[in-house]
Amino acid sequence: MRSPALLAAGLISVVIAAGLMSAGEVRRVEDTAKLPGAQSVIEATDYASLQAAIDAVPVGGGLVRLPPGTFEISEPLRLRAEDVVLEGAGTSTHIENVSAEGEPALVIEPPPGERSIWRIRLANFRITGNPGSGSGIAHNLGGGIDLRDAHGCAVSANTFTVVPERALAVGPDSGRITITGNNFCDSCTGGRTKRSADDCAASGIVLNGTSDVAICANLFAGLDAEALSLAGKASRRVLFTDNVLTRVQGMHGHLEQSRVAGNLH
Repeated sequence: MRSPALLAAGLISVVIAAGLMSAGEVRRVEDTAKLPGAQSVIEATDYASLQAAIDAVPVGGGLVRLPPGTFEISEPLRLRAEDVVLEGAGTSTHIENVSAEGEPALVIEPPPGERSIWRIRLANFRITGNPGSGSGIAHNLGGGIDLRDAHGCAVSANTFTVVPERALAVGPDSGRITITGNNFCDSCTGGRTKRSADDCAASGIVLNGTSDVAICANLFAGLDAEALSLAGKASRRVLFTDNVLTRVQGMHGHLEQSRVAGNLH
């Protein structure tokens, strides 16, 4: 993955903060592991902020565990280390972006002087925002995951519920992306919409002049936008197969040098 990628969604398992990100002490994790070669797990509860816990990742990478709780943020979390797993405790780890300045929840970018960053896994936490929040937000009036310059990434098993614009965007400088097992949907449950009419818009995937993308076994339901939208130059070498499309249309029929098959409408 190169820089930058702005990420997140309802429950993340592929990508926080602020009120908690005061200028507290940023300390490195003390290596208490007894197994030769092992590094201690970084527990965010031991730090003054989520950002401080992320900054404590040592050279060589590590695991940062986020506890259950609601954590308000007013500026993006920034992840600049390689070989890192950032993992929460499921939906009980709730990161709320309170920024109204269009700021994303999470930015993954190389450290200063570097051109790329590799092998990042984000798992098992929930992100919400507000109408003024930027990309990397779910359940708000903003965008979702924005892969601007990302390569060899997998976006899998996420819930993009009520993300009105560009729930997942893949830009022209990105490629070799796998998108599988995600749910792009509105708030309809049991035949009824759970949110008000002005707060239930939902969107799907946008491909912007990219190539070598596999989009398989996803669910698209009740979207205001296309399940798959195309922007910019033609996207090529795209596999769009075995997806379920319910009450939604898509532009996958306009893909070039691609394969579209086995989708249920």
